[in-house]
Amino acid sequence: EDAGGRQMEAVYFGDVGDCLRKMEEKKVMSFTYYPSINEYMGRRTLQLTIVNYQ
Repeated sequence: EDAGGRQMEAVYFGDVGDCLRKMEEKKVMSFTYYPSINEYMGRRTLQLTIVNYQ
């Protein structure tokens, strides 16, 4: 959820456990990402692919 309260779908292929722990510890985080299209069963949605975080 961003500062404006909007939620976005995202995927991350790194150490998800570490990322989730840091998200619980911090109030604000920065992410590097690129937009992608997720297509599943004929449905297409915008999805963010997370590259890095801090």
